[in-house]
Amino acid sequence: MSPVVITGFRLGLAGLTGIFFCRLPRAQWLLIHLTGMTMFALPLILICMAVKSVNPTVVAMITNFEVIFAILIERLWFRTAVSWPEMAGILLAFVGANLVIISPEITDSNMTGLLLTGGAAFSYAVASFQVKRIRMPAFSVTVWTALAGSLQCFLFSLWDKSWQATTLADYSLSFWSLLVWSSLSTFVAFFLWNYLLQNNPVYRVSALVTLIPAASLLIGWVFLGAGVHWQAILGGVLCTLGMALHPLLRTFVRASAPEAGRESGN
Repeated sequence: MSPVVITGFRLGLAGLTGIFFCRLPRAQWLLIHLTGMTMFALPLILICMAVKSVNPTVVAMITNFEVIFAILIERLWFRTAVSWPEMAGILLAFVGANLVIISPEITDSNMTGLLLTGGAAFSYAVASFQVKRIRMPAFSVTVWTALAGSLQCFLFSLWDKSWQATTLADYSLSFWSLLVWSSLSTFVAFFLWNYLLQNNPVYRVSALVTLIPAASLLIGWVFLGAGVHWQAILGGVLCTLGMALHPLLRTFVRASAPEAGRESGN
């Protein structure tokens, strides 16, 4: 079965989990489908294509660039001012990103996978801003965007002929049990993510993505025995530090601004 089809089932089951507990949207269907594409269908399809040629652990690191893309969108599109301390964190993250890209594990043969993963990270960043524009509770956002993404995955699978066709009966009960559990975890994870996005600035929520590289390194080493070159690890650490410092520095600058104003007034 194609990974895209598996993703379609995963998203469909995730959406059906809560469809009976939320209302049918009366508007914003276009935005819901676009968010389903940028948050679910497009990045997951790109990642499925990327892991054919790139170490899954490196893929997880590159998706961390979502934070960089989110900050750039916030700065360039929404014209948000950038302080020098914040810029230092962004530059540190860019240095880390460059170390990952030029790591010996990234060769000309898998550069396509690298670009596909970067596209997935950019798609996640765009979705973060789209979620804030949908006027409905985070639970409903998760349900309807997951169902929209599921439909898009199934439509894409009609075009993808690179996988051998199989029937549902070819898969064991353990496979379907694992799919159900992954669907539930997907729903819970994205519900929490959407809830945080609706109640916090995008830059602050996106910084949580910096936890992914460390988790992916640990999981890849423990369960898959996957080794990663020290240069990629160093790049992931620098990128994580840069993006983790960004919201802290931004909060510090905003908190110190009123103090400076009061002192100048005195």
